[in-house]
Formats: sequence, structure tokens, C-alpha cells
Amino acid sequence: MLDVLLVAEKPSVGRSIAPLMGRVTKDEKTFIEIDGGRIVITWCFGSIFDLAPPDHYWGEKKRWSFELLPVIPEQSKLICSEPNQFRIIKSFVSKAKVVINAGDPDREGQLIIDDALFQSGVNPYRDNFKRIWLAALNDEGIKKSLANLTPNSPNEFLYRAAQCRREADWLTGMNGTMAYTVKTGVLCNLGRVKTPTLALIVNRDREIKSFVPHDYFVPWVVLRGKRFTFKESKQEFQVYDTEGRITSREFAEKVTSFVKGAPWKIIESTSEQKTTPPPLPHNLSSLQQLMNKNYGYSANEVLSTCQDLYEKYKVATYPRTDCRHLPESMFEERGNVLKTLFPNFKDEVSACSKSIRSKCFNDKKVTAHFAIVPTGASFSMSQFSEKERNVFDAICRFYIAQFISDAVHLKDKVTVMFGGIFSFSAFDTHLLDPGWQRSMGKFKLSESEGGEENSPE
Repeated sequence: MLDVLLVAEKPSVGRSIAPLMGRVTKDEKTFIEIDGGRIVITWCFGSIFDLAPPDHYWGEKKRWSFELLPVIPEQSKLICSEPNQFRIIKSFVSKAKVVINAGDPDREGQLIIDDALFQSGVNPYRDNFKRIWLAALNDEGIKKSLANLTPNSPNEFLYRAAQCRREADWLTGMNGTMAYTVKTGVLCNLGRVKTPTLALIVNRDREIKSFVPHDYFVPWVVLRGKRFTFKESKQEFQVYDTEGRITSREFAEKVTSFVKGAPWKIIESTSEQKTTPPPLPHNLSSLQQLMNKNYGYSANEVLSTCQDLYEKYKVATYPRTDCRHLPESMFEERGNVLKTLFPNFKDEVSACSKSIRSKCFNDKKVTAHFAIVPTGASFSMSQFSEKERNVFDAICRFYIAQFISDAVHLKDKVTVMFGGIFSFSAFDTHLLDPGWQRSMGKFKLSESEGGEENSPE
């Protein structure tokens, strides 16, 4: 009798899990047997079920026309793109005492495996169906996840959400594409997400093209070696744009002439010491922005690289996350993770203090996933491609920063008034202690880019 069947989303994930569940006794292209068949691991090849095309509901191929629209199936139907692999999955599902959903830890991973189980003729929300959440594919992460299996049933909402997303995509994309193509005679694929996104880009481009630039002028004066720039006037003048900038050269020159001979006095002088906590570890979006800014990598390049760091090398946690916080329990793992990073980040890790606990460790702000961080698995930078090195370098540096002291700055501001009418201000910032900025390497962040409140979610 088959005690346990684990269904992974991809072969690579299944093969990573197999050695940690027992002794591998058979290793096939479609499944792995453990302990003589007591445990079996098999897999999908990503999504092996897709929504059927309109022809499936019509029963024949038809020339697109407005008479056929809208296409709204009463019951959506699935077609299998990998029938041979599905037969393997189905045969094992019927024999297993316990079935484990090992899809990626998100709604799409839930959908892919639950689809295969439903199509096998079982209800994946019965008591003998379990879920494993694999945030990290290194040995330690897999062992931890295997020891913390949960019932699959509470995740039905994830499956339903993914199902709704899939059907909404189909209804919008299929009907929109057919309607546009029939209307124009040109085949153009429309989508629920990509079409409005493209519209945003096009509209922004049109705004840029229609923008009419205008000059504005900023009077300034040097006092005691410091440059003071125009701030405001105590009298009303109709010479400002919507952002309060002077649009009249003549007026700006008059202000400059006036202050040259006018008495002045300091009306404000402040000096404030400010601390800035480290930027949060990355989610996928923030990492894509950073790598595009510093290396010109596209969003897809960063995602693909992160996926390899997660699946192939097992050195980074699950990449498809929108969260920049970490579970509080991961604070206890910092010693092991920092130890594996030390050979490649000696100066940065040496600046860490195990007693420092940044605000990124917060259970209340962790969603279905957590931030992208190193797993603690051993690695050598030489094993990575240049792109992999650069992306992993960013992941590591932002993790290390969580254990280094805040950056400390001294901010000075002086405002002077000329002739009781025009005020000018000067600002200065002095770095007293770089703190976490020591760990940033080439990623030179300003103090405003650090800290939880200033880290974009």
C-alpha cells in the first residue's frame, strides 16, 4: 500500500525533496519511489490543465463573428496538456493513504496541484490531503517544511481565487480578442491585465508628448560661504506656477537685485540629529526596480534569475512575493545564515550585531509569503553567472543590513529674511555614522531610501 504521495509542481522540486523523505529505491522520469514504494513523489510540469478554447464549447471550429459573442460557458472545462504525466499522477492518487500538495507556496501553486487532484476524481480537501509550504528549497528549509505539514482544506480559498483569476482572464481576453479582431480585421490579443497596463503606458506617453515646458527661475545668494535659495515671499505676486516656482525672469532678477542691498536676519536655525533604519529586505517588485536601476535588467530577467536561485541553487527563498517582512521565528536563524554569508561578505557581516533586531521581523506584516532572503545554504559566488551574482548580492546585502545599526545624520537648516519680504533657505546634511549603509556595496542609497516607512511595498 502506498502510504504517502507527494505531488510537486515541477520535477526539480520533487527531486530536491526526495532524498529528505527516505531512501530512494527507484528514480524514473515521471516519479521517484522511496523506501521500496512506501512513499512516492511525482510532479506536474507547471500547469498541466488549461481552460478549453471556444471551439470546445461550440463543438466545431467556427469563423469568428459578433453573433458568437459573448462566449460565456455555463461551466468552464479543462484540457490536459500532459496526458501521460497526468495518468501517472492519477494512478498513484487512487492508491495513496495520504496525499501532499507540494505546489509553489502561492495561489497558482495551489491551483496547479488541486486541479490535478480534482481531475483524478478525488476531493483534495478531505482529511488525508496535506499541504507543504516550501519557502526555501535548501535541505534545512525542506526538513522544516516536512515537519510542519498542514491540512490542505484551509487553502481552498486560494484555489478558488486562482480559479476566478483564470476564468476572468479567459472571459476578458477571449471575448475582447474576438471582438477587436472581427471589428478591425486585424488579429490582436487583448488581456485583462496587459491591455489596461498598456493603456496606462500609452496615455502617459501622450501626456509627455503634449507637455508644454516652461522656464522657471530660482534666485539664490551666497552668505558666509553657503548658498541660500529662494523660499517664499511675504507679499503676493502673480508670478508663480502651480508648484510655487517663479516663472518670470524679470521678477527673479528684481528679487536678486533687491536682496543684494537689503538688510537680512536669520529667522530660523535648526540642527537635528536623525537616525534612519535599514531598508527592508526585498520583495520581487523592489528587487526588480533595484536591479533595473543599477544593471538595466528587465523584470523578467530578475524573476527568472530569482527562480534559479530558489530552485536550482536553493540559496534564496521563494521569489514571487509582495511582502518585505520576515516571520519573527526567522530571527533565530540569523546566526547560521550570516555564517554562510561571511566568506563572501566579511566586512559587512563583521559589522553585524546579533542583538540588533530590525523591524522587518514582524508576523503581523507577513502575508502568504515573506521577503526574499538568503536561505543559509552553502554557496560559492563562482558557481553563479554574472547576473545571478548581481541579484544574489543584492538579496544578501539587504538581509545583512537588518543586523547593523541605524545610519545617523545631522541635518542643519537656516532660513534668512531679506528686507522683511523675501526668505531664502540653506540645508546641509552630515553623515555621523553610516550604520547599515556599510553593507550596501555599490547600491548607494540615500538616507531617505532607508527605513521601514520609506521602503515601498
